[in-house]
Amino acid sequence: MEPSAMQSCTSNSCVQPSAVLVAGRTLCLEHYFEWCYQQLEELEYRIKRRSAGSSEELALRALAEECSNRTLAVSLQYSPLTNQDRSRLLDILLWSGDLLYLLRSPRASLPESANYISKRGTRSLLVERGQRK
Repeated sequence: MEPSAMQSCTSNSCVQPSAVLVAGRTLCLEHYFEWCYQQLEELEYRIKRRSAGSSEELALRALAEECSNRTLAVSLQYSPLTNQDRSRLLDILLWSGDLLYLLRSPRASLPESANYISKRGTRSLLVERGQRK
């Protein structure tokens, strides 16, 4: 269920129009990005700390799928989107996919040549080229 264009974001005192309904709240695009990145960071931490076959695996998978599905819906239905918005939506989709892969393949890990770093709501992939950062 997507919010109507007339609704406002319910985060703090935000007056931006809502873009998505998630976790029982209507959020504007910026607050949705913040929510997704916070959820994915926590999810990644929990996935790396879990034991194989843990009982919370279904909940972890559901959260990753929710981020992915909501992001896809926003990318297809919300307008106007800037190039930066599209980039962030793609980043969330890719990160969700990575986490779902880790959940499906307990022995898998992300490539060692890639380090994921989160900074102010944007996550960048740094490919190491002989340098350690």
